[in-house]
Amino acid sequence: MLRETIISSTSKEWERRLTTMPNKNITSLLRRRAAFDIGSGTSKFQCSDYCLHDRKIQNILFKAEIPVLYGADFLRSTDGNLSAAIQDKGLQILSDYKDEGNRLGVSEY
Repeated sequence: MLRETIISSTSKEWERRLTTMPNKNITSLLRRRAAFDIGSGTSKFQCSDYCLHDRKIQNILFKAEIPVLYGADFLRSTDGNLSAAIQDKGLQILSDYKDEGNRLGVSEY
């Protein structure tokens, strides 16, 4: 079942490689990974299936980008720290992203 799901959602080249690899278990070649990108104006998250053999992303399962104005908040700061409000917002978004990753079965962050 897993093999059919992965092949149906990927390219023909990937399908060819999977079916021609001798004695390889498909699940041993894939890792479900997630990455966070915290920038000055947004918090991004992506959850993907990554192939260890090809060292490439094979399937993007979830992608999100939420504006969080860290940079603007920092520029308004008088003490060089982010405000409690922006820290709380950023941490809540990261927590929500992590929950989504767990729901999707992410094994590596």
